[in-house]
Amino acid sequence: MNVADALQIPDERDPGAPGEGGDARSRRPRTSRSGLSCRFTTGSFGLADHDRRHVKLPRIGVVRTHESTRKLARRVDTGAARIRSATVSYRAGRCFVSFSDPAG
Repeated sequence: MNVADALQIPDERDPGAPGEGGDARSRRPRTSRSGLSCRFTTGSFGLADHDRRHVKLPRIGVVRTHESTRKLARRVDTGAARIRSATVSYRAGRCFVSFSDPAG
């Protein structure tokens, strides 16, 4: 049997799942970036002006947050923090936004 024929045969067991058959060499490698993500470094992003429960993202618009961004807004207003980038990631059916402020 050649490789092309072997790929056409459906395999009922998942070699990537532990205990499901296959050997350790045929498992899928784990990656830390299994979800989708996008980083914004330019454009108009940051905290929304009208309240502390919304953030502004380019091409997406204003998005409501689950938690208040009051502490982050206070640090940005006093100059203790500066938002350099925003990363939107999609994992487990939900979107998450994280802001980064490199220390220094």
